[in-house]
Amino acid sequence: GGRFEILSKVKFEYQFEKYLLLDNKLRKMITSLRLYTHNLPIENLCKKKVERKDRSCNCCNSGEIGSEFHVLMACQCEDLKQERNSLNNKLSQLCSQWPSLSNKDKFQYLLCAHDPQFNFYFAIFLEKVFKFVGSKN
Repeated sequence: GGRFEILSKVKFEYQFEKYLLLDNKLRKMITSLRLYTHNLPIENLCKKKVERKDRSCNCCNSGEIGSEFHVLMACQCEDLKQERNSLNNKLSQLCSQWPSLSNKDKFQYLLCAHDPQFNFYFAIFLEKVFKFVGSKN
């Protein structure tokens, strides 16, 4: 575990990223996730020198570490589940295989940022999640 753990597992090609074509506000959402400058518990509590194992999700009572994957793809908080369902519905309209993918595969695809339409909806989702999580801090 550690910084850049997520991207190092999914990012194998170095090229211009299509999410950079989004408007400034939306581009910042994906950039903050990829550069670990977001307000999710895993990073927010790191800044406060909390041990990684103690950086629990502040949105649910699961005791899980509030990692990017947990908060974005697995957290059972009703508000986050609703936003995730909305994102999945939109992405299912763009890709018929989307519902059959695992959360891990969905997360990897979204992080790789290959599809401009997916990037757009993912950035909007991130904006809502970051705002919600920020209200819990």
